[in-house]
Amino acid sequence: MGEGNPEDNLQRVLFEINADPSVVSMKPFADITSHSDFPIETEVLFMLGSIFRLNNVILEDDQLWVITMTLYSDNEHGLKQVLSYMKDQNGNGKADLATLAKIVWKMGKFNLAEKYYLRLINEIPSNDPILIKLYEDLGDITSHKGDYDASIQWYNKALEIREKNPSFNTEKNTKIVDVSEFIDYRNLKLEKIIKQSYSRSRIYLGQENLIDPDMKIVVKEAIIKKQCTKLNLSDNSITSKGAFILASGLKNNLTLQVLNLCATRIGDSGVQYIAKALSINNNVIKVLNISNSGLMDKSAEDLAALLKTNKTLIYLNLAGNEFGDEGIAILANALQNHNNTLEYLNLSYNKWMTELSVEFLIIMINYTQALKVLLVWFRDLSEKNENRLKKAAQANKKARVTVNNSWMSLKYQFIDW
Repeated sequence: MGEGNPEDNLQRVLFEINADPSVVSMKPFADITSHSDFPIETEVLFMLGSIFRLNNVILEDDQLWVITMTLYSDNEHGLKQVLSYMKDQNGNGKADLATLAKIVWKMGKFNLAEKYYLRLINEIPSNDPILIKLYEDLGDITSHKGDYDASIQWYNKALEIREKNPSFNTEKNTKIVDVSEFIDYRNLKLEKIIKQSYSRSRIYLGQENLIDPDMKIVVKEAIIKKQCTKLNLSDNSITSKGAFILASGLKNNLTLQVLNLCATRIGDSGVQYIAKALSINNNVIKVLNISNSGLMDKSAEDLAALLKTNKTLIYLNLAGNEFGDEGIAILANALQNHNNTLEYLNLSYNKWMTELSVEFLIIMINYTQALKVLLVWFRDLSEKNENRLKKAAQANKKARVTVNNSWMSLKYQFIDW
């Protein structure tokens, strides 16, 4: 069997395999001696996907490793359960290269996952709709690695296929935005502000005339390198494109707990990106301020999905937006039935909220699990409904409802800074 070479980190290995043809219904191996270039040897070929159980590994006196294994079938009880779970979690019901790529991705082996994805892309037809999903996943993987230039390029490849083939239907329904023009962008003033900030601290970037391309710098320098714990981006001209870039950094955030996007222009599309990122990475952010950002009832659906999965969010400021009664109903339902962590909710000054929302809010107050402070400000709220809200809060004994009064907002202003 030759000699092992310690200097090359090579060892001699002999595999002893116990293979019983009756174990599986399909033939898992075959004698290929007659097809071998070495007819004096007996050769056996195992089918791709054959499953072996490792029995023992020993080192013989002559420095030969002997590994003994037994052939098993897919129907072996314990193994079948594991494989079924892996298929359900990582693929469409079959274990293939894409499934393997997702598994190593979840293990944090981003380079290996990227390698598998690139191999898979080379093996499938150029008109296969699954390419959209593969390119989007590569965008997520390279984002996790901190390679935002590559991430943007992969996202745009997915976008190109979507635009050429609008009929393609893939798992991701989040619209990809074209941000390729941001790749070479610089903002020396912004870079200097972040560089002068302390690591793992608050970074204040409010009213700095920031625009969408600046979010690439914010993600790379503030969130990734400085690992800031509080980030204020209020009163800047950030749109959904900037929110898309920011969301890519939030997916693998480990330190940022407070995010202030008050008085930006991210709108419903931007909130969709942010909410999706915080639903994936659901155990870090505690405070989210997206007041005065042009949000309508569509955002309520994405925020409700966030409230159902996020485990740490305790403060949510949605004041000054354009939610109507439908949006309030969606948020109230999520809080009363699916959330047990949110403590503070500000719904004041929402443009299209009428007294019909009082009914939804009262039910929410009666059944909420954790809410302690609710701020609401209605136009033309009747004294009767104002008293009903306050009575519901008194009955709850945990929640304090402030109706058409701003003092409570000032009390909690330190969270927003």
